[in-house]
Amino acid sequence: MIFGFYAAFGERPYFRLEGRCSVQLSYWRICEILICTARHSSQRPSILIKAAGNLRLYFRKRAVIIKHNQSKFLQSSFILLNQLIFVNGGTIAMKKISILGDSISTFSGYTTPDGVFYDLFSIGMADMRSVEDTWWMQVIRGLGGQLEVNNSFSSTTVSDADDYLPPLIAAGYVPDRFHSSPNYLSGCSDQRTAGLGNPDMILIFMGTNDAGYRIDPARFEQDYRRMLRKIKANYPAAQIWCGTLLWSHCVKDERINYYQTELGGAESLIPYNCAIRTAVAAEHCLLADLAASGQEYAAIDCAHPHASGMKTIASLWLQALTGSHTRAQ
Repeated sequence: MIFGFYAAFGERPYFRLEGRCSVQLSYWRICEILICTARHSSQRPSILIKAAGNLRLYFRKRAVIIKHNQSKFLQSSFILLNQLIFVNGGTIAMKKISILGDSISTFSGYTTPDGVFYDLFSIGMADMRSVEDTWWMQVIRGLGGQLEVNNSFSSTTVSDADDYLPPLIAAGYVPDRFHSSPNYLSGCSDQRTAGLGNPDMILIFMGTNDAGYRIDPARFEQDYRRMLRKIKANYPAAQIWCGTLLWSHCVKDERINYYQTELGGAESLIPYNCAIRTAVAAEHCLLADLAASGQEYAAIDCAHPHASGMKTIASLWLQALTGSHTRAQ
């Protein structure tokens, strides 16, 4: 729905919040926004008390007494300032977030049609109800943002497919339906790194297929750095967050878990996660070290998250984005 709210003081509106919201914003968060706005406009503390009264009537919730000593409120507002951007006229716009990923981050109607894994059938298999169940939409909602572009495509790797696919095919590998698409492009390609819209924040969650195709970790690190350099050049003002890779366990067929263990298990991801950490540090981007949690996510096969697995991934991303994780050293 379209959400709009005016906090009126006297005869003219003082503050306006607008944007697309799937859920009603909480009274507490609106109070924080008003505090930020009042401080930004050098208004007196009394204006906040008036705002709280108007909000109490609007939301029909219990009033929060705003004390004259605002230090606690102002301190908490810094979190919100990291999630929202001031624009002209006192209007606050929701932060635009773009996604760069593989099949784990696809969803019908939101990503390139011929590269979607989560179509109607897979959505049902994963016990998902809507796009709100994807890890990335949960993160966007959790940050109070809005989706800019989701540039995710199934089976894609960070490294250039033209280099690794021919040897695999010669060895007997049969490419899946995604490889035949003209839109099948690596994460480090010019097209993918330039196709993220106009974001304030970019979340990169790629590398699982590189590990699956046994791409040399040293090559993977080089290509990951190349990808980051291109994205930084295209979006110099955006925050660039890179997620390390997680192991999964299949909740649909235990035989898949046995097969995965035979292939090396979670330890097979270690060289690729080390490469991601090194690349992120070298290119001065931001690291969401999901793998450091030691958690696995529930999947419907060898990699694609179940609805509960999506929650696990989203939770780890949000912990990294809002917690103590900082720029990689």
